[in-house]
Amino acid sequence: MGRTRFPFRIFFVIVILIGSVPVRGLDQVGQGKGRLTGVVTDDGGEPISGAKVVLRFLGKGQASFETTTDKSGRWSILGLGTGDWNVMASADGYDSANRDCFVRQLYDNPRVPLVLAKIQPLKQDPRPAGLLEKANDFFYVKKYGEAAAAYQEYLRLNPDDVMVRLSAGDCYRENGEFQKGIEQFQKVVEMTSKDPLSKEIAARGLTGLGECYFKTGDLEKAESYFRSSIEKSAENEVVAYNLGEVCFSLRKVDEAIRYYALAARLSPYWSDPLYKLGYAYLNSSQYEKAKEALQKFLTLEPIGIRAVKAKKTLEDIEKIKK
Repeated sequence: MGRTRFPFRIFFVIVILIGSVPVRGLDQVGQGKGRLTGVVTDDGGEPISGAKVVLRFLGKGQASFETTTDKSGRWSILGLGTGDWNVMASADGYDSANRDCFVRQLYDNPRVPLVLAKIQPLKQDPRPAGLLEKANDFFYVKKYGEAAAAYQEYLRLNPDDVMVRLSAGDCYRENGEFQKGIEQFQKVVEMTSKDPLSKEIAARGLTGLGECYFKTGDLEKAESYFRSSIEKSAENEVVAYNLGEVCFSLRKVDEAIRYYALAARLSPYWSDPLYKLGYAYLNSSQYEKAKEALQKFLTLEPIGIRAVKAKKTLEDIEKIKK
């Protein structure tokens, strides 16, 4: 449910870096200056008043904020630190919905729209009260085995709930049960791929498949599913970034450049794509473009281990040019 980014080994003759992505905003998670807004509607486009909106930080610290929507379905929360957040909305009579987003302080962050599908009454086996909330709580404290079990119990009663099936797949992936995760994501794709109105959900299922195959080391399948996800939804910076990672691991440097650049364009205040883009350009001997990407990276992440390495690489580029 959070941004899934894959570390990989960068291969070039000048410098060798094995990069790990630092967690952003740990000292400011619950006392930042970031603001996030959004709107909650039903699947007919009508605003939902009084919906519960919960924001949870996806890094360390587990900070959270909670609010409700106004009569127009809108909500707003202040005081967020820079980093990845999960936004979940729920309301009586509707299935919950969530999405991840990156918050940056002192900037106008994009509005977060969430659509809640109306719950269809069951003829039998009424859903146990609080079961879905229990599963979500397990997920957010990273008890993935317990969360998966609760999601599966919910799915036994509500097998057509694709959003819950996605969450179950996420649990299995994070718990290292990749085959079970693949089964859940594949089911999501089968249930949504033929419906033009469900292309975003289908794209998430394809992304989940790509992530599972990447973690099992099957880079060809991972690449295939990430490409299919991009075709379904070309505006997802995380999928673009992950596809860049896979392409770079397969030494398809030109394609890696394409997808890192796409991720950087879709999320201009996310430093990771610019960092990797700089070294991808360096591997293809495009020194000026490498320099430009790393300089942009340093404006977003001026301190830390990666910043030190980027500055050293910029010095090396200047020596090469001379």
